[in-house]
Amino acid sequence: SYETLIRSRLFQPLGMTNSDLSVKAMRKSTDFSTGYLANSVSPGSQPVPLRDIEAVAPAGAINSSGRDMAQWLRFLLSGGVAPDGRRLLSKAGFAEMVKPQMEISPNTADYGLGWFLRKWQGLKVIEHGGNIDGFNAEVALMPEKRLGFVLLTNVTASPLTQQSLEVVWSHLVDAPETPKPTTPPVADVGPVVDAKEEAGDYTLVGPGVKLKVAFAENKLTLTVPGQPPYPLERLSGRRYKLAAPAPEGFFVTFRAVKDKPAETEASLEQPNGTFLLKKERSGTPETTPAFVSPITVEDLLSKMVTAAGGEAVLRRHRTFAAKSRATLENQGLTAEVETIAEYPNRREQKTKLLALGTKVIGTVRDHFDGMSGAFESDFTPSSEYSGPALADTALQSYLQPLLDVRKLFPGLRITRKSTVGDEEVLVLEKRPALGSPILEYVSTRSYRVLRRDLTTGPDQSRMSPPQTRTEVYSDFRTVDGETLPFRTVTKTASIGTQVETLMTVAFNVPVPPGTFAPGKETAKRAPK
Repeated sequence: SYETLIRSRLFQPLGMTNSDLSVKAMRKSTDFSTGYLANSVSPGSQPVPLRDIEAVAPAGAINSSGRDMAQWLRFLLSGGVAPDGRRLLSKAGFAEMVKPQMEISPNTADYGLGWFLRKWQGLKVIEHGGNIDGFNAEVALMPEKRLGFVLLTNVTASPLTQQSLEVVWSHLVDAPETPKPTTPPVADVGPVVDAKEEAGDYTLVGPGVKLKVAFAENKLTLTVPGQPPYPLERLSGRRYKLAAPAPEGFFVTFRAVKDKPAETEASLEQPNGTFLLKKERSGTPETTPAFVSPITVEDLLSKMVTAAGGEAVLRRHRTFAAKSRATLENQGLTAEVETIAEYPNRREQKTKLLALGTKVIGTVRDHFDGMSGAFESDFTPSSEYSGPALADTALQSYLQPLLDVRKLFPGLRITRKSTVGDEEVLVLEKRPALGSPILEYVSTRSYRVLRRDLTTGPDQSRMSPPQTRTEVYSDFRTVDGETLPFRTVTKTASIGTQVETLMTVAFNVPVPPGTFAPGKETAKRAPK
């Protein structure tokens, strides 16, 4: 088992005598920690119950101490050698583990096998943080200096873990001297720039989320889709702090693009990492002509309804039930999914996660009853939707959004032509009164939606940025008069690629009472 492997191949040879893999084992210690939830929005702190996460044990079930984690650091800094000289990990295996396997953000970080790979003042840093409910951790190494540190905190989503990287290295390491350049370098912070010059539209590199920096009443604000504007308070030069209602630990630094001093970019620093923002260059009518659609929005919507089966069929279908199978290509998992929905926007999706295609290692339930909803699983705390996440969930739960499209999306426009595969599409932008915009790529031949770009709002803690989800549809089939895709390929930054195939579909099936109600854990926290 995983637990036996960790004990025999790591804990024992490394002398990690105060480390274990379960809450039950940890409780036997005389000084185990209690986890807390604390943030700048809600004053005070609340204890969080200890909870085993056996189904996803490699992602956060180890409990350890400062002394034992120092042994882990020594093992890593030695390239895989135990204190007694035994090699536990081959040189080739260790080298592969800390070699860039994929790019996270240009000029910022790569990802190895379970490690973030960054640069600090030109020196290589290998690090990874993580958190479960009530606890937060950071492990970081600087191999060239034979240095490493561990930070363990008993609070959920502590911003200290990312702040610690700069603080620790700056006090332990003298930055290497660099030869003086013949031309002035582009400064990260730079001199003070008139605040209104920073205003504009920015794109979060990777997820592709659009952010807006606005200048009004002599102040800058940063707006993320589905969130309130955050005031930017200048700290020095072109570096700003996100003020309330943002939590602590969020900063934006504007700077000129390297080798392109006329262009601007920014780094968005958050407790869970630093993200690159690219400023969009403003065009003129001569350089960026406005797109003229060959069809009106109303005509396009009408053709989309016809392509889906016609208004009469869509109105006749009041409930929907489906079973599907999914492959999470980057997670090494498969899943069995059951979905049931009821018009207008009540929905429940239950997912069984399978290892090796057979063993159930975790379950997930995502539900929305038309007013409220939650994400529930047996390996993470239940999370009730609120704020931007609630608005996005409400929109994305609609059974027949084409029937209510004008009510749901006051802002509709066709923005451009594009392609999905080898098929020409029109891009329909749908802007709701509440929630994040949705882009639909509509075939000019069949008028079916071949792709959809959605943004999911941040969770309640707002410790993570909103996440863009791209869904590509194919294998269209007709069931009871309605045409729908039987294959969906979904891509997100956090999960990677998921391929889902419908196995059974039925309309107008009975929906049992209580189907969309909260589960026991969510109901416990509901206001009485």
